[in-house]
Amino acid sequence: MKKSLFSILCFFVLTFLLSFAILFIFPKILGKFPSRFPFFAQLSGFVPDEKLVFRAIPGSKKYRFRGDSYSESFAVNSDFIEGERTITAQGLADDGAPPSPEIVLLGDSFVQMGHSTADTLPARLRGVIKRKVAGYSLYWYGPYQYLELYRQFGLQPSVRKAVFCFFEGNDFKDIREYRNWQQGGRYHHFLLEQSLMKNIFSAFLDIFHLSQSPKENQKKSPMEMSLGGKTFPAFLLYGNDSRNPDQIIASEEGRALVQIFHEFRVLSEKHCIKPYILFIPSSTRIYSKYLTKDFNPITELKRSQIPLLDHTEIAVRSIAHSQGIRFESLVPTFTKAAERGDFLYYPFDSHWNSLGRAEAASFLANVLQKDSDHHCYPDNTFD
Repeated sequence: MKKSLFSILCFFVLTFLLSFAILFIFPKILGKFPSRFPFFAQLSGFVPDEKLVFRAIPGSKKYRFRGDSYSESFAVNSDFIEGERTITAQGLADDGAPPSPEIVLLGDSFVQMGHSTADTLPARLRGVIKRKVAGYSLYWYGPYQYLELYRQFGLQPSVRKAVFCFFEGNDFKDIREYRNWQQGGRYHHFLLEQSLMKNIFSAFLDIFHLSQSPKENQKKSPMEMSLGGKTFPAFLLYGNDSRNPDQIIASEEGRALVQIFHEFRVLSEKHCIKPYILFIPSSTRIYSKYLTKDFNPITELKRSQIPLLDHTEIAVRSIAHSQGIRFESLVPTFTKAAERGDFLYYPFDSHWNSLGRAEAASFLANVLQKDSDHHCYPDNTFD
């Protein structure tokens, strides 16, 4: 009896190790079921990185989805967001950047996203400003990664201006997640680790959760928005920070951003590059007041946050100015576009659409064209 149990146990262990080895080497075997196997799904698209948490695996992949906040429970028709995502040999988003760029953009999926390479923010900016622009970005990255990308790729002799793109919706959260990762925890939902033993443990959990279906939040319902004479369903994903600006600045993530901006300025000064902070607002910030119909309590939450909309921007602007970095916000430009009836984001996704990317590129080109390239300054500050 004991021998039989031992044999079964050995068989179980060997089968698991063999399965793990096969999936570890060929994670794309899972094909149509990535959401059932999060560890192996991530393994098929990312590799761990000791500074960036992860990099993407080079290659091209077409995508088609309705948005990061869309739910089948909405029971509404929504256009698909379609395109092709290309990853460079460095594991970053490909925006078709030319060699020896003069301007670099640092950021997350807002810098990366586009229906094609030509539709990305860096490519659109190149078309407007007629200069060499490169974007260094990847979805799920945050301010710590932006700074690391700057160190690794942005300090080229040809670079004269660097734009640090701060997203209102989740960049402070990304800072908290990165600090948690530094202390041995996870970065968001990412399971990949530098340690093989930790990866084996994650794979073990993944395999034994394979019978669980992906969870769907059945409580979510769409919101209704009236804009430009049209009424349509949408969903504003990100809430706004209820803390006042001083509380945000004094928080752990606020203090971390002070250090990040400080290093961004020091690196720029050392390499004679002029730094900028570009503040990217969430769709909630711009369009909350256009919500017309309450489907569920979350809509009321958005309404109640309208008076708090500028807290994050005030905090980030204050931190940028304290470090002598020029701060530019897309809020006024996007607010005017909304007043014209333009919707600059996808209805069920937190990212801007092609019209939003074009608006951002036009605004940024106007800012950058006004300033001279060489701007070495030891003690300069901006109003």
